[in-house]
Amino acid sequence: MEIEHTQLYYPRTFTDLMISGELGAMTKSFQFARLGFYGSPVRGVDFFEPRLDGYSFNLPTWGYTDLIISTDYRKQIAIDVRLARSIAFTEGVDWNGYDFRIEPRLRINDKLSFRYVYSYQGQFSELGYATIMPGLDGEDESIFGARNNKSETHVLSGAYILSNRSGFNIRIRHYWSTVDYLEFYSLGQDSELHETSLVTLASDNTSEYDVNFNAWSVDFGFTWQFSPGSELSIVWKNTLQSRGVQLPSSYFDNWEQMLEETFVNSLSIKALYYLDYNTIRR
Repeated sequence: MEIEHTQLYYPRTFTDLMISGELGAMTKSFQFARLGFYGSPVRGVDFFEPRLDGYSFNLPTWGYTDLIISTDYRKQIAIDVRLARSIAFTEGVDWNGYDFRIEPRLRINDKLSFRYVYSYQGQFSELGYATIMPGLDGEDESIFGARNNKSETHVLSGAYILSNRSGFNIRIRHYWSTVDYLEFYSLGQDSELHETSLVTLASDNTSEYDVNFNAWSVDFGFTWQFSPGSELSIVWKNTLQSRGVQLPSSYFDNWEQMLEETFVNSLSIKALYYLDYNTIRR
């Protein structure tokens, strides 16, 4: 159990109060489970999210719980699972979220193994900074938005061990994140959000602040430790990053859009050689 009280260093003022607790257990057969909860019973104050000096944002009260299950890694097949749920309790705030992660592991034999990770994070009606706009009085205003912020991550990795000194490894990763704005607000001096006409949605409910981001990478490498402390590594990397405002309707539509982008290939060779000064001197 833990209680954490947070303040700014200067000026010395309250920012957050969080209560958390975790309970975990492992069986004799190495099956593990853990249940945790975290929450803020009072509204915190964020002095950095507004991006304007002299402004702060009153965070909602919130609660968060997660469950982790992990099986015995000594087995040929093992799996890790994580489930999480978060929700805001402040009246008028619909901010809530879901997290899910699954990680199966497969060991074919003592030389070949694979691991796959799928992770999903979703924050719905999340409140956060969008932009700075000149107000009607000429002063800058911090514009916040209610948005759906979702991301998915796929990672497939494998390893083949040639010996206790050399081996091959491969890692394929795709990260996809979208931000879909639902409504905009102006942050007042009272640290609360108010209706605004400075920024609005288009007629089709889209916004120039929507984001569709992809990050793709493939790493294939060979590592050889040819003497103690000395290593040779050869890595081929295929990467891509894309960012746009058009939100695809599905994962496969996004995949088709991403394939139209330009991929970058690179090859790196690195050698590290350990020199023992005492041996050279002798």
